[in-house]
Amino acid sequence: MIRFVAIAAALVLTAAVPPSENAACPVAGNYRVAGTNTGGTTYEGTATIEDRDGECLIRWSQPSEAEGRGTYANGRLKVRYRPLAGGEGGEATYTRQHDGKLRGTWSLFGEGSGGGTETLTPK
Repeated sequence: MIRFVAIAAALVLTAAVPPSENAACPVAGNYRVAGTNTGGTTYEGTATIEDRDGECLIRWSQPSEAEGRGTYANGRLKVRYRPLAGGEGGEATYTRQHDGKLRGTWSLFGEGSGGGTETLTPK
């Protein structure tokens, strides 16, 4: 009887955890993008994040298209990306906020310091 209760309790606890928290990329979804470039100009667009094969795949649209892949761990999404039209790629790191937003910074490879900021807001 005790063994049955322990198994039942384990099943209840497992069912209580949201499935997305068990995923390799719990931030998968559609987002509105608001960012600031290195020079201070702002931009807006959209992004889609997918959970695929243990990684987070992200695709940005508007004002330009780019794609990247990375990992999510300890509340942070780290991504390496490249523009689809060609050119310099870079890295971005986002921190997941309590409201579901991803706030982060990005930089281009080869620029050394500098970069911009970006906030992804769930749609």
